[in-house]
Amino acid sequence: AITSSLTPNRGEGSRFSYSTAWGALPECAAQQVCSALYVRLNRTQPLCQCSSGQFKEPCSTTDYVDEHSIKLISSSDKKKAYNLVKVCEPIMSIRRCKSPQDWQLLALQSTRTGKSHYLVVCRCPTGSSLLGPIKHSNPPYANIPGIRVYGMLCSQRRGNRQLKDKDLPPVPWDRVLHLARQSGLTNLTLPFS
Repeated sequence: AITSSLTPNRGEGSRFSYSTAWGALPECAAQQVCSALYVRLNRTQPLCQCSSGQFKEPCSTTDYVDEHSIKLISSSDKKKAYNLVKVCEPIMSIRRCKSPQDWQLLALQSTRTGKSHYLVVCRCPTGSSLLGPIKHSNPPYANIPGIRVYGMLCSQRRGNRQLKDKDLPPVPWDRVLHLARQSGLTNLTLPFS
């Protein structure tokens, strides 16, 4: 995690600079978050690099909301983006979240290192709310040794009722396992894969 304070350079978007001293970043998987910007904290975290052969530009590190950005907005405050995530591909190429609710974002966290990788599953339509983070705890699917799986739900329902496990949509476990393997978090072959 980045702990240094970052000063934005105002222009077409605030540039959140970061040190390259962390070493080479892995190549991003499809729809993997390449950069997380913590807007209120004025900090950024590079997560992976976009393939130069597949994408014209590297992962953006500005708070400028472009065609590669997703605002993660608390359902209680629709006016302020708490976090902004960037992906290599244009957001409009990612499928729209299903109604009434769908997993928009999944996070895989190593219990050993604390390092996380994020996967954008779908894009949440305007006017929907984002719920979570929700920890997946239903074995056997969430029982990957050394990995915690969290998700953010795109909810297109009216009202704020309490969610129960039976109300949650199915998790795309094949994509979670692919990201875990590609990111070096695990090399497991699980019975359900």
